[in-house]
Amino acid sequence: MAGTSIIEVRVAGTGTDVNPGGSSGSSGSSGLLGAGSKLGILAGAAMAVVGLLKDMLWVFKPVLNVLKMIARTLGLFLEPIAQLLFLLIQPLLAFLKPLTMLFRAMMAPVMNLLRQQSAVMSQQMGAGDYIGASQTGIDMIGLAMGGFFIAMADVIGTMLINIVGNLLKTLSISLIEGLYTLIRPLLDVFLGNKAMSVIDESVTTFTDSLSTSFGDGITYATESLHTGTNEMMNALIGYYTTKLAETKTTIETDFPGVIAPFTDVITNTAESVPGQVTIMETNINTALKGISTDTTTYMTAGGSSSIPSTFSSGLQLMELSMQVFAESTVEYGTKIANALSSAQSSASKARAVQIGLINIG
Repeated sequence: MAGTSIIEVRVAGTGTDVNPGGSSGSSGSSGLLGAGSKLGILAGAAMAVVGLLKDMLWVFKPVLNVLKMIARTLGLFLEPIAQLLFLLIQPLLAFLKPLTMLFRAMMAPVMNLLRQQSAVMSQQMGAGDYIGASQTGIDMIGLAMGGFFIAMADVIGTMLINIVGNLLKTLSISLIEGLYTLIRPLLDVFLGNKAMSVIDESVTTFTDSLSTSFGDGITYATESLHTGTNEMMNALIGYYTTKLAETKTTIETDFPGVIAPFTDVITNTAESVPGQVTIMETNINTALKGISTDTTTYMTAGGSSSIPSTFSSGLQLMELSMQVFAESTVEYGTKIANALSSAQSSASKARAVQIGLINIG
């Protein structure tokens, strides 16, 4: 276009990369993209496998339904057996529950005394009486084992008395009633109905009396067992209670030997406090004097190593650097202006030559 000047400026390459880290960043990003693409491929493959398995295994759904029906049928078949087992176990649980309560009631005083022995053993360990603590530990084991066996003897004895007594009662009454059932038709032939009614009443009275006698015997044996085991338990607890009381009287004599070293430590510490305070005061005064001297040295303006002198030198160097930068900027600006003027002059000459050639042609 006429009257328009176009200036083209070409910059030669100097081998300097404006983005020196570009290659590494590219490789890092490509590595992340590659890892992401691999994960995406794996996820897609997993989803494809799951879909394929669903498509393949749908044919087994009727088989699974049949298996569920078989399992339910077996459950219905086993349900009466489970109910029978429950009915068999329930009386046993009802029989064992009072025995368990009996065992806990008998062991309650033993556990209370064991807790007291444990507290005394802890005091002995704290006082340094390790021999006494060992003896208390042995007493705890003896009390626990003795109380356990006495309680178990009461529980097991009660269970055996009830089982054997009721079994003998049932067998005896069943035997009498069975024999009477066998001979009653013969007696009825020879004695008649009137006599048999009296005999029937007598047999019933005898079986009732026998059942009552067995019940009274079971009760008496159980009470005798409880009385004996209670006496044994009371004797055991009384023995270890007396022994524990004697042990408590010996704990206090062991405490002074342990407390005395702590008293000596407190006394020595109290005596050493004034000397330590004096040393601390001297060290603090020396440190404060050193701080005052250092502050005067580094804050005085005339000193070569003082903070004001160092700061002033830094300001002078900064001023010189700014002056050099300004001069260099003016110099390069002048060069750029001259280059632009030369380019415009060359463009004007080129247009004049072109116009002259057109006129000649």
